[in-house]
Amino acid sequence: LSLHDALPISYLDILKGMGELVEINDEVDWYLELGAIFRHTAETLAPGAIFNNVKGCPKGFRAADFGMGKSGRPGQPWARLAIMLGLPPDTGLMQIQHAYLEAIATGTTHPPRMVDPASAPCKQNKWLGDDIDITKFPSVVGHDGDGGRYINMAGLNIVRTPNGKWTNWSTNRGEVIDANHMTGLWMSFQHNGMIWRMWQKEGKDMPWALALGVGPALATQAGSRVPDWVDEYDIASALLDAPIEMVECETSDLLVPADSEIVIEGMVSHDEVEHEGPFGEFPGYMGDSRIPQPRQTITAVTFRNDPILPVSLPGTPTDNCHVSQGFFNACDATAAFQAADLPVIDSNLLFESALCWLVVRVREDWHSSTGWTIDQLMNKDRKSTRLNSSHITI
Repeated sequence: LSLHDALPISYLDILKGMGELVEINDEVDWYLELGAIFRHTAETLAPGAIFNNVKGCPKGFRAADFGMGKSGRPGQPWARLAIMLGLPPDTGLMQIQHAYLEAIATGTTHPPRMVDPASAPCKQNKWLGDDIDITKFPSVVGHDGDGGRYINMAGLNIVRTPNGKWTNWSTNRGEVIDANHMTGLWMSFQHNGMIWRMWQKEGKDMPWALALGVGPALATQAGSRVPDWVDEYDIASALLDAPIEMVECETSDLLVPADSEIVIEGMVSHDEVEHEGPFGEFPGYMGDSRIPQPRQTITAVTFRNDPILPVSLPGTPTDNCHVSQGFFNACDATAAFQAADLPVIDSNLLFESALCWLVVRVREDWHSSTGWTIDQLMNKDRKSTRLNSSHITI
């Protein structure tokens, strides 16, 4: 499994060539209309959309389905996920999981290949100082009841611990406040929130970058649950078994993927807050509150020519939010079970359950080969089978 060999052209181009992504050139309003089209395509298993003309946005500023959602293609329901990982479109879901885990296990971690900023695609355009205006991007009010426009629906938040020993990639929703401010979820049980609290404890604002529209191997790590103090970069480079091209930010020394569509840089305040939400949630209901979250001040924005903002608007299963989160969470759970020498073949967070049910498949001979009762299997060494900070246990 080599994404470098399997994906010589962009993921979106492959989707278009397969008929899994269609271009909409008519003007579409970022207020509810774009979201309604997205939800319709997800809930009817229709091809995703790339929106080439979003109301009020500069010419060439586009938005597109994040991909990975379930397909309506006969016999190929997981085609979008399979081709993202360099596999044939008719590959089954559990076959994809096995191939993904094998690739990570057999691949080698590679240090970054640093790219000259002058040639990095994500540096083709730069906004600094008074030029910064993130309201120009096609961020959306995607659900009736959302508290504001959301720009981060499928991006990588990149932060590093104060001691510099752990760089974390994570995904969460991010709400636009104004031209150079935003906020998002920095929860204490998630890695990005854990690291922010380290900076808060020191009374310092935290350098942060948001990479939107990253390559397939990197996007896999948006929904992963790797252990504390393990860099998602390392997992992605092992999946590729190759270095990843990275470039330094404009206003900090954080590294971002050089081929990102859009990079937003800034500082996450240790003491100033904005109120975030509500937002349509992945189980299919609307949140009902606005909660205080750290204020993010933007210090630079860089982006490709004709940038594409990835869209993932959760709702009634199954959509690309459930697949991108649930599939890779289940992969990590399977790896943890197997590392604990449990007789587990694989596991799956059922998308149809809005990721509330984890189904674990065990070998048929598990009883005779282990000598355990069902109670012993369910309670075997519970502490060591916990996937560190993943909240997935037997």
